[in-house]
Amino acid sequence: MNLSQWGPARVRPTDRGPRVEWRCAAGRRFTEPFFEDTVRRLPAHVTSIEEAVAWAGVHGSLAPRGFVFHGSRCGSTLLSQMLAALPENRVISEPPALDEILRLLDIPDIRASPGCAPW
Repeated sequence: MNLSQWGPARVRPTDRGPRVEWRCAAGRRFTEPFFEDTVRRLPAHVTSIEEAVAWAGVHGSLAPRGFVFHGSRCGSTLLSQMLAALPENRVISEPPALDEILRLLDIPDIRASPGCAPW
């Protein structure tokens, strides 16, 4: 399947291994305050994690140019909305797939690092 217009929305463990839920963005800009607000209305497709990695290995991906880390009630949603207003920016606010991948990795060294809350 051609996933060039699709993006990973969720990564979930299953008895057959991790599965990636893709959503077809087809050029849609992510301008809603949160990622889930955009993707819930988009068509979905599910692949294995191996298929996702193979696709990225052949076709590449968009490298992040920056991250905004924040505490609650600090204006980060306003900042992300301001960045998303510019067409040259792609803002993905609170994408669950990143957190889900980190949880799947279950790396003890990361969880034991100073300043990291246990999950």
